[in-house]
Amino acid sequence: MSMPYPQPAAERAWQELRATLDRARANLDRVRAAPTTMPEERRALQRVAASGELGPEMRELARHVEAGRTTWADVFEGASPYTDLLRPHLDRMVALHGESVRRQIEADPEFDPMAPHDDM
Repeated sequence: MSMPYPQPAAERAWQELRATLDRARANLDRVRAAPTTMPEERRALQRVAASGELGPEMRELARHVEAGRTTWADVFEGASPYTDLLRPHLDRMVALHGESVRRQIEADPEFDPMAPHDDM
């Protein structure tokens, strides 16, 4: 039985798909290889979170990190079983700083949310 589409077009589509997947994997590997925070930033975060200054959920996260059950990197990447504890802190930060950040982004003449990104 013949295929309902021309073979060369299907082969080009598969090649494009494979190339896109290869680029996505390479980008994912690049992101995974780059630490989200520096060691001194993680130590400072651990101190402040453990103090309770960032809220009870962040204090609990600090305890899990201290006990070796997770890492801050895993929490921020969503790979930790405790990532949900980050949500209340993020919600507070958005409530406190969201409007200011929005104004700064809108004031940036180079920011274009519709612009294509070269990183894929």
